[in-house]
Amino acid sequence: MFCITIALVDNQVVWTLLYNSEDSAMNSWKKITDLPGQTLSDDFGQTAMVERSRIAGAMLEDLDKSMLAHIERGIHNARTQAKAQQIALNDPILKTAAMARGQSPAIFSPQGNGHF
Repeated sequence: MFCITIALVDNQVVWTLLYNSEDSAMNSWKKITDLPGQTLSDDFGQTAMVERSRIAGAMLEDLDKSMLAHIERGIHNARTQAKAQQIALNDPILKTAAMARGQSPAIFSPQGNGHF
């Protein structure tokens, strides 16, 4: 699946067109980049009139590949959180503060041991 996202000048809304095949996505992409104004239709019933002078930016995306990028970001975030907890367990200041409250250093609580 492929996607073309179009950002318009002076407009916060982006338009997204979806395509089942790379060929149909590339046909629309060529219309956007080659000609001053075109009507674009995607494979899911959306049609848009696009004037090249009104386009602030456009992106052609292979959704199968970008899905892997989102997964990698999520895995990276999970690793970062695990590493932060590991460092917190070994941090002497956090250990001392947690022991004074009767908590293990891996538990971060803004209330401080259940109290406000």
